[in-house]
Amino acid sequence: MGTRKTAVLFASIVLAVLLATGVALAQSSSSIAADTKHPRVIEVKPAEGATGVSPFDPCCPSESHRIVAFFSEDMKPGSAMSAINLYKTGSDIPEDGTMGYYAAQRKVTLSPPNPLERGATYKAVVSTRAKDLAGNRLDQNRNRAGLQPKVWYFTIEEE
Repeated sequence: MGTRKTAVLFASIVLAVLLATGVALAQSSSSIAADTKHPRVIEVKPAEGATGVSPFDPCCPSESHRIVAFFSEDMKPGSAMSAINLYKTGSDIPEDGTMGYYAAQRKVTLSPPNPLERGATYKAVVSTRAKDLAGNRLDQNRNRAGLQPKVWYFTIEEE
């Protein structure tokens, strides 16, 4: 084989490898889209605006009522647990509680150590500190400027 034929053959092989690699790189980079969508809270317990809520948890009557928020996607556990708070209406001091995150259900819980006060209205908040696995922060209302927390109210039953 002559030098010219060898050079053409070598150039063809190099070109084929470059094209194949370029196509593979283009395909792989276009098929992996970055997650830029902000997570949301899609369900809460007690329900938003609920009245007559038992001060005790329906599943465990010896325990105080748990506050639960379900997310639209998987979350970073630490951020979800630090983002949930409960306030008695009229107070800016969060109620005590134990937080938990359950990845299989995509839910965060706050369990107060004592039953909630009868007749009191509470405000539950999941702040924008909650982050999904890609690091996107919670934005409950994408139609409003800035990140929006999830806020809901419920009232404990009278005696």
